[in-house]
Amino acid sequence: MPGPDEFDPFVGVTEDDKAYLDSHRQAFKRQQTAHANDEERKKAAEAHLRATREAAGLPADGPLPPAPAVVVPGAPASAAATIPAPTGRLSIVVAKPDVRPNELPPSTEKFAPDWNTLKEMIAKFDGTWIVSRHEFPVQVATILGFFGKDGWEKPVDTVKETFEAIVKNGRVFRSDPA
Repeated sequence: MPGPDEFDPFVGVTEDDKAYLDSHRQAFKRQQTAHANDEERKKAAEAHLRATREAAGLPADGPLPPAPAVVVPGAPASAAATIPAPTGRLSIVVAKPDVRPNELPPSTEKFAPDWNTLKEMIAKFDGTWIVSRHEFPVQVATILGFFGKDGWEKPVDTVKETFEAIVKNGRVFRSDPA
């Protein structure tokens, strides 16, 4: 039996196996180095969060203010859900195929967040499309009303722009309003 000074664990190990074991050692060292930097990243993330909250007009530290309650139509007043009321406006571009009577439409109406995305969607369907850009407040009630869900009132005056788009052989041509 060999003594403790005479034992070599790498006796009989191929060069490929040695390279494999060495790559694992290197990976372990990189992992230790990355974990050592975690405190620095955590401090940088906290500083970024504080700056973002201050820019949004919120307190830099501590809990967020409570969200206003949103009342769902048809629900009892005691069951009012506390859903955060987002601010801002939502813009949606809608394309409807312009078809003559007794003619089948090339497709159903298409919804997209912007004109470039909508162009890609309607490029597959030749014909004339009536495109309108709608804008309304970002609230659950107006979004559900816009898409015609039962029990929700459709928002008024949402159309901001209307124009025609002609699709021919996969190319989309936009007719700008005068």
